[in-house]
Amino acid sequence: MADISPCPGMTVYRLRVVIAGISPLIWRRLEVAVSTTVAGLHAIVQTAFGWSGEHLHRFVIGGTEYGISYLGGPGFRNDARQVRLVGLDLREGERFIYEYNFSGPWRVDLRVEQIARAKPGQAYPRCTGGRRAGPPEDWDGPWAFLERTQPRTLFGTLRLASPRWWHCDCRDQPARTLQPLAELLPERTTPELAYLQARFAAFVSYGITADLLGELLPLGRRLHPAVVRRAVHAVADRLDTELGEERPSFIDTCQRDREELPRPDLPIIVGLDGGYVHFSQQRSRADGWFEVIAGKAIPACDGGEDIRDIPCYLNAQAEHLLDWFHLTMRITVMTGMARSLRPPPPDPEFPDTLPAGLAGEVAAQLERLKWCSWNGAR
Repeated sequence: MADISPCPGMTVYRLRVVIAGISPLIWRRLEVAVSTTVAGLHAIVQTAFGWSGEHLHRFVIGGTEYGISYLGGPGFRNDARQVRLVGLDLREGERFIYEYNFSGPWRVDLRVEQIARAKPGQAYPRCTGGRRAGPPEDWDGPWAFLERTQPRTLFGTLRLASPRWWHCDCRDQPARTLQPLAELLPERTTPELAYLQARFAAFVSYGITADLLGELLPLGRRLHPAVVRRAVHAVADRLDTELGEERPSFIDTCQRDREELPRPDLPIIVGLDGGYVHFSQQRSRADGWFEVIAGKAIPACDGGEDIRDIPCYLNAQAEHLLDWFHLTMRITVMTGMARSLRPPPPDPEFPDTLPAGLAGEVAAQLERLKWCSWNGAR
């Protein structure tokens, strides 16, 4: 926004601008001319905090929303480019809000500290005070900012000096600023707390996990479910990275390549079946039932469509076991289906010859298949 030279009798607003939800405060004191449009105030706030204006925004002043309508974004009845601050009749002490980046919202509180005359020879707008560098606009709001700037432990947060510096313009950089502490501690969570978050979140929802950890541990500020979700995803991404490059199948390689593959350190645990267990003295069928997953010790395959391709994704040196119990269950079902088979029609060339019983023949073959799979005969 271009600077405005003062004219005789021009009025300026002194605004205190604070990013909500962050402690210690990140704030600025701005002086803007009353002839500034609401869209111009948006550009001033963006410059004050080092943002680029790439995301959607809106002002809420006196219960009315002001913004710029974009294709695919929210619409506004009042175009911020046509409304000037002087027409809003702002008074000293009046407050209004500015929201930026709706997907990871930043809320900025603005308060009119003083309405004064412009100083002769002074250009406006200008920033006359403030504290701390503005947060990166793509950090999904105050919760993400606090998690990345204040390491969280089992006993509260650690407030460490974390300066942010501008990159030199002599070479291209992925970001305009850098923060050494954030690069050294990317997750901003101690391993003990990260373990408890992932452990609890494996059994209950993120919201319940946040509430339980907040009650059990002296964490200081409230733990937000979104923080737990991001922490669990960070742990999952790190574990997935440690597994190495994913391969769609090991069967399409030659024997020499398969022998050079490293052996897995831990067995693959696959839950294939389950059942319900209840107390022996329960009074009703709905009382005391709980589910137990069986067969988790070994990876097995009974030919089901959902797990038929599991052996293709196992390591080439994995041990394949035949689940005889599930195979016989399928053979039993097929035997029942075979009993309903109708005998074939008689041969026209030999009408006096009775056809063999198809149902009995198929049942005998299935019985042979069952015992061959059990005894290993071929």
